[in-house]
Amino acid sequence: MKYPLSILSEEHEHILKNLDSLENVLKTIESGGLNQKIIEELKRISENFLEADKHHKKEEDALFPLLQRHGIVEPCKVMRAEHEELRKRKRELRKLAEQKNLPESFKIKEAGSFILDVLRNHIDREENVLFSMAAQILSENELKEMKRMMDRIGYCSFNPLE
Repeated sequence: MKYPLSILSEEHEHILKNLDSLENVLKTIESGGLNQKIIEELKRISENFLEADKHHKKEEDALFPLLQRHGIVEPCKVMRAEHEELRKRKRELRKLAEQKNLPESFKIKEAGSFILDVLRNHIDREENVLFSMAAQILSENELKEMKRMMDRIGYCSFNPLE
């Protein structure tokens, strides 16, 4: 069995790469390079972000309840609230990329910058705080339970099990 926290960490690596791609697109747009090719790249990036919702669901439904059993409640509430706001912004970014005409660049920059800042900080806190706590307090049986729940939810297209 692959350790469930390491699966979540590997998924974070893929999400961070997608954030790097988003950052490059935003820099291109900033320098006046908004064109159909950039919009196509933005569609691909936003689709990857939407696909990563399975990752958030695994954290919310498999990890957070286990941590809450051990009294770690507030950090899970904060992370869940950030997931909700990120879902909204990711859908907004996708909607902008799907417009028939080129969208206004400031709207893309606004949504994209929010995702960049919040998601990078979010992942950092999960990796360095939440996952560290989980590794210390969750029993082997709880980790097996977490893995079974993660398997039921499913994996992103960038499945770290493969």
